[in-house]
Amino acid sequence: MNMASYRGKEASASYFHMLRTSFEQMQYDAGGQKLSQEAFFQQLIHRFLKKRTEGHTVYFIGNGGSAGIAMHMTNDFLKNGRMKTHSMHDAATVTCLGNDYSYDDIFSKQLERVACAGDLLVAISSSGNSENIVRAIHSARKKQCEVLTLSGFDADNRIHSLGDWNLYIPCHVYGIVESLHNMVLQRIVDGMIEQIGSDEPEVHVAENRRIDFIVEHVTGRASKMLGAFLQRGYHVRLYFVPWKPEASEILQVMYHSGAEIVECQDANDLFRHLLATDAFVIHHFIRWGNAALAQAILEAWPHRKPRYVVENYDVQTGMFPGFPVESLRMERFAFEHADGVVFREFCGEYLEREKGFLFRHPTFTFLDYNLEEGVQNFPRRKKDEPLSLVYAGGLVTEEEYPTMSQACWDEVAALCEAHHCQLHVYPSADPARSTEPFKKYIERSVRSKYFHFHRTVPFETLYETLAKYDYGIFPARNDIYTLERNGMFFKAKNIYSSTNKFFDYVAAGLPIVAPAPMKLVEYFSTHGAAVLPWTNEKIDFDYLLQNREALRKQTLSARKFFTLDAHMDELIAFYRSL
Repeated sequence: MNMASYRGKEASASYFHMLRTSFEQMQYDAGGQKLSQEAFFQQLIHRFLKKRTEGHTVYFIGNGGSAGIAMHMTNDFLKNGRMKTHSMHDAATVTCLGNDYSYDDIFSKQLERVACAGDLLVAISSSGNSENIVRAIHSARKKQCEVLTLSGFDADNRIHSLGDWNLYIPCHVYGIVESLHNMVLQRIVDGMIEQIGSDEPEVHVAENRRIDFIVEHVTGRASKMLGAFLQRGYHVRLYFVPWKPEASEILQVMYHSGAEIVECQDANDLFRHLLATDAFVIHHFIRWGNAALAQAILEAWPHRKPRYVVENYDVQTGMFPGFPVESLRMERFAFEHADGVVFREFCGEYLEREKGFLFRHPTFTFLDYNLEEGVQNFPRRKKDEPLSLVYAGGLVTEEEYPTMSQACWDEVAALCEAHHCQLHVYPSADPARSTEPFKKYIERSVRSKYFHFHRTVPFETLYETLAKYDYGIFPARNDIYTLERNGMFFKAKNIYSSTNKFFDYVAAGLPIVAPAPMKLVEYFSTHGAAVLPWTNEKIDFDYLLQNREALRKQTLSARKFFTLDAHMDELIAFYRSL
């Protein structure tokens, strides 16, 4: 062997040693929180699948060799990931924007015009210091997009900490950094293929339209979803596990819905039915505070033919204090091992990032929504009519939770009285049946001409009742986000939870006065409903009076988006993607 040949082999060995070392030293984080390699990839595979299910678009950007990676991945995620992607590197577009603005704006200007809230930007830069990449990330943030960054060279590069997810390679060799960036993205799309299958020609067969519900926690939510599926021609079989001997009124509605009802005496009876099911998906509504049955199904049935989806009406972990450790462990097991998880709240991301949950399969946020658009003929308000606020839902009292931000009805009533504003309250628990918790509210209602404490209104007439008033309210004091423990809730509950009240108000055409839950306020505002995120101390009664008609018109124009019918296809697509 001559010396030149030897040195060539030595250089090659050194290069691949550097490549391997850089791979082993790659750093992964989610919003600044360090992750293991496995957790990083699992989170991103899940996130890309979620974007695919929800119909969002992924944008890949880079310069030079990174542009080559971006264009390659635009095609790979489109073809093999079967999701929406958009190329940012069309020569005519890049030269147009570079000429008319500057090269630093070639990506940011495109994102300003085409990106939508919920889309995902993948920003690739070996140095991490490219100005056009930095500006693109800022534009994506303004459009409420999520961001994945891939960078190298120095750890303090400009984009290293700008993403929701960040991958950093501690190496200054372009070829190695670019090769590993390409490999990382290829790993994500290959992980998607593992979940959704390869892009082979599909054999067209009759679509399986049978869905199984397991109902432990009987709520109006399960009933509404059941009706919506039946309207779409799906056959729904409902397994009711009677942990309590009496069936609720909602269950009686289900009996007359047209669904196939199967009453299971115990878990063994349920298992026998599940093993013989011909459904394409099983949706399990977990009993609140108890995921034992879900864990038993997952452990006893490892090779499930139908996809098994779990949903806990109110997530416990990180939201409520006082639950036994074993109960929280079972909830986590169910979420992490099911074939899919449906959340009626915005807490899936919180569980991943803050509580370290590792979802093995996709999750989907499917809010409660309204079964129909709502009231058709709204009463016209007279200009001289007094301002009115209404609340409908569960009540927490000052006596029960004296430090809870939402336990503030005396305070709100006094504010309304001082501003000559009518406040109407319709509790979900009928005060005629249990007067003691609401005694002082009933007494105030008798002596005040501004505070009105009503009996519970049946759901069938709720929207028409609410439509008589100006604003729906969900009150809270200023300290709602400063207290880590807020009555029965942790602070996260006031950020990531959901509530039916918002949907009921919008169905009745009412603008909303509510500072929380924060994510729900943002969601309604983003999609056109009029939401004023005011705590009690910030309520501007003059503004409410002057703008009630304009804000009602705004809410009415956005109302259709918040119906169940507008979102059922998203849920079906989620089922089919599992």
